[in-house]
Amino acid sequence: MLCLSKMFGKEREANVITYATLVDGLCNFGRPDDALKLWNEMGRKGCAPNRIAYQSLIKGLCKCGRSSAALVHFNEMKEKEIRPDSYVYIALISAFLSDTNLPSVFDMLKEMIDVGNLPDPLDKNFIIIRDAICKLSEDARTSSSIKDLIEAGRIPDVSLWEGAGGFSGLKNDNSECPWLNMQRRIERSKTPTPTTKREEGNITVKWQFAHIPKIQKL
Repeated sequence: MLCLSKMFGKEREANVITYATLVDGLCNFGRPDDALKLWNEMGRKGCAPNRIAYQSLIKGLCKCGRSSAALVHFNEMKEKEIRPDSYVYIALISAFLSDTNLPSVFDMLKEMIDVGNLPDPLDKNFIIIRDAICKLSEDARTSSSIKDLIEAGRIPDVSLWEGAGGFSGLKNDNSECPWLNMQRRIERSKTPTPTTKREEGNITVKWQFAHIPKIQKL
């Protein structure tokens, strides 16, 4: 905040990258109120936020437990036709899970699927999606809707995942279904041992899935 004051004092206007960096830093230090004040200041200065700025604010607010405020800015972001990436969706899903707000978790997951932002199962953050699917499957308010998505092959049935067997549960024959395509890749691949060396920089999908820990029901 002090460096920003010095910039204004020297008649130098901060740009959107400066604001986004400061917003991210304030949230990282647990100061979401100051981050929001700075965000409002950015608007008053006529500096329009871009996708990076929105992502910094939304993910920062989620990290600080301000899921409601994050959702407001998420909707504002979409109204301005700025498309959120998968990490913004994951941040909101994680925040709603922490709040035990499962209906909002489902809404966010469903939207994430509809816009094609569901991450690859090998993504390090996919465990959040897996946790969300598991909890939504066990909740009476959302279990039926989750079951429909599983039956349609749009998400995996995490209850069928095994530590050494990858995953299954895909019942849709649509060749465009990403989960079905992943399943076919697994079926075509061979399962190497953990000591198998990489060949030409690649490693089979099933070997990698074998290292995803089996999910435990809470």
